[in-house]
Amino acid sequence: MSGAIARRVMSAQTILVTSADRREPAGDDVLDEEFRAHFDDTTLVYDALLDGTVLVLICPSLRNLRRGVDCSTFTDARTGEVLSHSVRTRLRMDEIHIVLAPGTQTVQWDGPLVCAMIDLPHHPRDWFTGRNVLLTMSKNNRLDWIADWMAYYRDCQGADAILLFDNGSTDYTTSQLLDRVAEVDGYRTAVVVDWPRPFGPQGDRFGRGWGSFFLQDGMFELARRGYLPRSRAVLNADIDELVVSTGSATVFDRATTSRHGVVAYHGLWVRSDPCPEQPPTHREADVVEAAPWGPVRRCLPVHGSGPLKWAAVPSRMPPGAQWDTHTVRGVPWSRIPSRHFWYAHYRGITNHWKYRREDDPTAVGSASHTEQLRRALGEVCWPAAVTADRRREPDGRT
Repeated sequence: MSGAIARRVMSAQTILVTSADRREPAGDDVLDEEFRAHFDDTTLVYDALLDGTVLVLICPSLRNLRRGVDCSTFTDARTGEVLSHSVRTRLRMDEIHIVLAPGTQTVQWDGPLVCAMIDLPHHPRDWFTGRNVLLTMSKNNRLDWIADWMAYYRDCQGADAILLFDNGSTDYTTSQLLDRVAEVDGYRTAVVVDWPRPFGPQGDRFGRGWGSFFLQDGMFELARRGYLPRSRAVLNADIDELVVSTGSATVFDRATTSRHGVVAYHGLWVRSDPCPEQPPTHREADVVEAAPWGPVRRCLPVHGSGPLKWAAVPSRMPPGAQWDTHTVRGVPWSRIPSRHFWYAHYRGITNHWKYRREDDPTAVGSASHTEQLRRALGEVCWPAAVTADRRREPDGRT
């Protein structure tokens, strides 16, 4: 990158509950002891953002802690003026809205849950103005994987900025992560947010338990309104996902020209090319697996059976919209997959944090999608690998 690159590691301010615990869900939504072990019962506030003259505290669902917030007092730390506040409930999260007085720089929170000083946040929003932004959360993913992922989106989709939330990586520091990210040419903005929050418990395929999966919703809301409100478009993708165009348009361009400011697409699994000497990479794709078409899916305009992912234009989101992992709530169009894109979901780009994600030897290959992916990979100017990074054995997640 040139010397003009805007780059920074951001640290979020977090207030923890020490005298009260968030109540677990009741009944079947508590799946097992592993669920209890991962349930976040201590985080009260993830971070804060400014919305005009309102300080917004982004919180996991308050549940039984709501009463403690309602009876708290918020004041201007300099003048002692009492500031009005309210709570807005969203999916798997809550927002505490504090109306600031003119000149307020620090807010004092006094109540039964916590006594703390909250400085007004200053997110580098201008750095993302007009940018095509990659948005992701990562933990201990290999630095080579991240660099290859960025190079692909630069050359195949036109990405020129990245906002990466690092979920407590232990294989490298956030500064080392930012240094590796900054080595990828073509990006004008790179921000890494230090985000060592409890990832939370995973629900099951029947929908139970997902109401306690708070972290990603809090991350999305902070990203959308705190960092990215002026960006041209934002692509929501994990490190193991590469969006492939079936035509000439990029996913960022399609989002900006979409009637609703959103484009969604399904995914297909990609088999890795096993090599005992080093882990798989994006650039060594083998075969794209065909979708397990069923009688219902045959009627839908989809390319695969993987859950939907999306790209969106922040400035065109309607009031009340909420970014979620697989949809944009408040925008029904985000549930309709586009024929113009699909994403390659790499089985081998993983640290098996959730389950052993091995190749399926019985899966049928899709020749057309394999050819589309290989054609896209051939357009990428891949960065040089970092040999030392390849020797690590991380234990994080993709």
